[in-house]
Amino acid sequence: MIEDFAARLAAVDRRVLTPLVQQALAKPNVAVSAWGYEFLHGGFGHWAGVYGVYRFRGTAQAGAETLAWSLILKALGSVSIGGSADPTAWFYWKREALVYQSGLLDELPGGLMAPHCFGVVEQSATEIWLWLEDIHEETSRIWPLAQYGVAAQHLGQFNGAYLVGRALPSQPWLTQGAGRDWLPLRDPYRSYFNDLHAWCQHPLAQRIMPEASIQGMDALWRQREPLLQALAQLPRGFCHHDAFRRNLLARRDQDGQPQTVAIDWACAGSGAVG
Repeated sequence: MIEDFAARLAAVDRRVLTPLVQQALAKPNVAVSAWGYEFLHGGFGHWAGVYGVYRFRGTAQAGAETLAWSLILKALGSVSIGGSADPTAWFYWKREALVYQSGLLDELPGGLMAPHCFGVVEQSATEIWLWLEDIHEETSRIWPLAQYGVAAQHLGQFNGAYLVGRALPSQPWLTQGAGRDWLPLRDPYRSYFNDLHAWCQHPLAQRIMPEASIQGMDALWRQREPLLQALAQLPRGFCHHDAFRRNLLARRDQDGQPQTVAIDWACAGSGAVG
């Protein structure tokens, strides 16, 4: 499947795109007239040289009217570096597809949203394509500090809702939120972390890692055991588990209210509140 991925990507045609575009435009009778695609990025799959995230866009005809459209294709593959076939593993390769199929993201609490999913297509036993809403962010790439506050509020509303009435999802393929499970992921980089001060003498590292940051990371690492024990004792909510700037997009709804759209739900599951 890896070898012919590019060919299958290029073979996406009007027949495939039409029902997806009709959903994206909320117009059941539009006809796709032109299309193309571009590579965006893509986590583990990209590292493996296959799969990843693509934007398809083009035009469609609705009678005499020409409409622009765009879709996001996220291609998931079990060959992805770091992926796992174990549903309990942090990087279970099918999890994001299952999250969208489950309906867990359809009506999230608070101001947090997920992209609309227009299709989950199992290409084979080792490959799944997700066709998603293309979120158009209304802010600059560099968020002002206030925007982080809005996103934090929305994440708090989402996480906390499962402590005050919402049932905590219990699907067996969701992560269980044990921070300790992340620690083995650092093993390939153990020597880098143990020699953090030495590595950060490199001029490029010094540009982004001032001494205060290095000291803070070192102190945090030395306190990892009591911190993990404290996390394990907290109440649990439903969590995204990968909420950083690249996975959070800001926009407003039709009433002008701010929304935070979270993408990449591959690590979703239960976790310590907050």
